Amino acid sequence: MKKDALRSFVEDGDDQSFTEIFNAHYIPLVAYICQYTQDRSEAEDIAQNSFVKLWEKRRELRIHTSLKSYLYSTAYNLFIDKYRQMKKTNDYLENLKEEALYEMSGQSETELMRQLELLESAIEELPPKCRNIFILNKKEGFTYKEVAEKLNISVKTVETQMRIAMIKLRERLKDNPLVLALVLNM
Repeated sequence: MKKDALRSFVEDGDDQSFTEIFNAHYIPLVAYICQYTQDRSEAEDIAQNSFVKLWEKRRELRIHTSLKSYLYSTAYNLFIDKYRQMKKTNDYLENLKEEALYEMSGQSETELMRQLELLESAIEELPPKCRNIFILNKKEGFTYKEVAEKLNISVKTVETQMRIAMIKLRERLKDNPLVLALVLNM
């Protein structure tokens, strides 16, 4: 990458210079972030967002070390932000699950059986492929990758089918928040 590319990018917002910067740094940046995420797709998202930030801040950009350091710091900070948000969400879901279990522990055995039957019925109403993927993941504990390998489908297909299952189950169980909380935390 030419040193003039950064100057041209910052001063003029030159698309060609930005492309040159992107091509020089994208793949190493993905590899760097992948060390933290252990997920290439997530690392690619973070790297792309780092370049979006670079583009958005190009006019006020004051790089005191190097462009590479700036990009790596930006990517690392985006990773940390995402990690904190994920932790906050997981903590919230864990609390919700605990509350649901506490509420359910005070219910009669008959009421618990009714709610389990309601859950089973809702799962049975899912489309066959969707139901199979949901059961493998939520009941049998397979990861998305393991489900994909077992069924010879892509991980993206598993993600899509799980999203469909959760949407359908949320709709079906919207009047039963305790059962819904258990589904979300299975």
